[in-house]
Amino acid sequence: MKIQFDDPLFEAWTQRPLLNIAEAGAEIGEIKATAARIPEGDRDAWYREWTASADRLYAEADDCAARGARVSARCLYQRASSYYRNAYPLLLGRPIDPRVKSGYAREAEALPAPPPCSIRRSRRRPFNSGASACPVGSIPAARARARF
Repeated sequence: MKIQFDDPLFEAWTQRPLLNIAEAGAEIGEIKATAARIPEGDRDAWYREWTASADRLYAEADDCAARGARVSARCLYQRASSYYRNAYPLLLGRPIDPRVKSGYAREAEALPAPPPCSIRRSRRRPFNSGASACPVGSIPAARARARF
């Protein structure tokens, strides 16, 4: 299924975020809109447009987080992280383009933290060989990053 490009490398990297749709890490409309703004074969535009899409989502996520809309913020941060990750691979090479390091740092910063154990659910399961219990689908707070 072709999305946008005749260049097979650009098309393959355009299709890569499709793999994240099932986990809410991308949306097809955003992928197509971003790709439509990139001229065929233009690696600088590739980085610029994927980063612009990610920056927009990151700003929306910050706004949601500030209003206490944690679930919406988490989904937006996840999509932003996915698009930051898609922005820099076409720049890889020697010497290393500084945008690769910047893109990777932004990807890591946007990656949403796993939920802390303080989230309560009715079902509980043993965690870590029964040493403690944690709600189903959660991880111990000690391993969670403190974004929320």
